[in-house]
Amino acid sequence: MENNIDTQLELALETMQSYEDSESELYVGYNAKDRSWQLLIRYNDDITDLVDRYLTRIYYLLAGYAIIEIKEVYINAFAADPRILYVDKSKSVDQQVSYAQYASCLSGTFINNYGLDGSGTLLAVIDSGIDYRHNEFIRDGKSRILELWDQQAEYQKKYVNPYELGRIYTNEELNAILDGNYTESLPSEDRSGHGTQVTAIAAGTNIGVAPQTELLIIKVGSDTASRLPTTLGMILGIDYALRKGIERNQPISVNLSYGNNYGSHKGDSLMENYINDVSRLAVCSISTGTGNDAINRRHQRVILGNTSYRMIDLLVSDYVTSFNLQLWKNYNDRFDVMIITPNGDIVLTLSESQNIGTGTYRNTFVKGIYGTPNPYNRNQEIFISFQGRDNYIDKGQWKVLIHPKQIVSGVVDAYLPIRASLTGNVEFLNPTEFGTLTIPSTAEGLITVAAYDQNVDDFAYFSGRGYTANDQIKPDLAAPGVDIYTAYPGNDYSFASGTSMAVPFVSGSACLLMQWGIVNENDPFLYGEKLKASLIRGAKRIKSARTYPNIYVGWGTLCVENSIR
Repeated sequence: MENNIDTQLELALETMQSYEDSESELYVGYNAKDRSWQLLIRYNDDITDLVDRYLTRIYYLLAGYAIIEIKEVYINAFAADPRILYVDKSKSVDQQVSYAQYASCLSGTFINNYGLDGSGTLLAVIDSGIDYRHNEFIRDGKSRILELWDQQAEYQKKYVNPYELGRIYTNEELNAILDGNYTESLPSEDRSGHGTQVTAIAAGTNIGVAPQTELLIIKVGSDTASRLPTTLGMILGIDYALRKGIERNQPISVNLSYGNNYGSHKGDSLMENYINDVSRLAVCSISTGTGNDAINRRHQRVILGNTSYRMIDLLVSDYVTSFNLQLWKNYNDRFDVMIITPNGDIVLTLSESQNIGTGTYRNTFVKGIYGTPNPYNRNQEIFISFQGRDNYIDKGQWKVLIHPKQIVSGVVDAYLPIRASLTGNVEFLNPTEFGTLTIPSTAEGLITVAAYDQNVDDFAYFSGRGYTANDQIKPDLAAPGVDIYTAYPGNDYSFASGTSMAVPFVSGSACLLMQWGIVNENDPFLYGEKLKASLIRGAKRIKSARTYPNIYVGWGTLCVENSIR
């Protein structure tokens, strides 16, 4: 098989006949009814002939990327064409779920002195949707939402939608809904409330950081089997938002509140490469959180020698239907991997010569692949999938035995899925708390935001910790993320905690900085990396940290007033 195909996808294609379950993470993006896949690709040159020959649908994105729908039988032939640089599988993602403004140096005096409220800027929130009737998103009886793209709604050709996915509601339609003069189908509800909470923190009319910015709301589509939002929905949302900023010639801040644990954590996944590339094409700032898995035992780093075995212990609880394990290693290192069941049997062995394998233990089906580097990642991935054959995986202590053959680097990073994505719990018995950033927060082209407890001036215990696996400094900074007062569906309010409550303080602040610099003509280049540098330079220090940068809050905590001087 071509080595420009994602490791997970390769394993899914190779073992499809031996076991198939659309509920597994391995099959996110797969439609069992017509045996087709939704995939992310990077390409060069004109691929019109390939589209006609192999594809069911294509969404062209910025910077030479595209999302495709393709029948399983055509994938290898499509990927073999030299114009197709890489083919990546969709992954599920999950949410990373006043005094805080004062702590972020957003005092009334500062705001009044500079006259900043986000006017002239756009804020795109890619999340679970929004309660568009909430007073926090209405001013003078009119909606502040410029457009609402509900990716989960039914597509109808009579409405303008360049993606032919879901439904894009215009400001005029939303105002008609508010006035009670709309007879068409309504946007779907924000059932989790997460998107409503996030948007209100960043840009609520009464409580937000940037109360006059115009809003673009993208409700991310979900994989039909897992019912979780996917990376492809996020990427489409980013593409839509940046194109809208370019079209309207307005600076735009993009807020991402989703993440997953799939990748080397070196900022080199195809999604992160996409973010890095497109962030340079628009006057924009993109912010995301570090995730909430710092103490959830999702990462373990082991150091290998040339002679000793190393064991990684996994504890699987009741009611786990499926999970995956990733091992990331230096390509120069050579070792075999054995999966040992709770009763001590070896159920699966993988090596460079035996690179794909399957095995069964009682009610658990195990399959794995010993991958190779690809054009965007020089590291080597070993991916192992565990699936309950009838219902649940056998609980107990599973082991991963690593048998070294030739060791040069010796560093192996093991990752489990984020805790929120599992039905039960799986954890490492000997976890590593650093390096618990979720993806895409390891990407260089965005602002990575940790959470800190503004009430006690200390880092939040749950906030994902740096650095990246190749020791790049992430997070960039931290923002308030504990007991944040914000809006909730039903025209209500609530308190919420999590790194995704910290991110909107930064994305909203980006609107203020771009208003001051670009809209008010004080600095026409205050966006992208320069905006990030300004926030880093202005960051404050918390009492508990003595050295900076650090793995907890990066360069410090958000202080907008310092960043604008």
